Amino acid sequence: MNLEYNKDLYVQPFDHRGSFQVKLLGWEGVLTDAQTAEIAATKQVIFWEPLVGLRAKKTSRETAVAEIARRFAEFVHVFEAARAS
Repeated sequence: MNLEYNKDLYVQPFDHRGSFQVKLLGWEGVLTDAQTAEIAATKQVIFWEPLVGLRAKKTSRETAVAEIARRFAEFVHVFEAARAS
């Protein structure tokens, strides 16, 4: 069985502001500008831009993978910091 998928994949963003605010970050009530920015950063799709650059041949596979790994580590850091507070 061949499970390879070689067609374009489009990701549709959706809003889970309340889930991020209360369940993930534990913030209730009106958010500060900094908290709003942190939610936006947490919701960022970590792989989109590197893969677009790779597909457009503007970057190498190694560079794209390194950027994805960096973004994932940043996401984990934000999540762990929120959980600790």
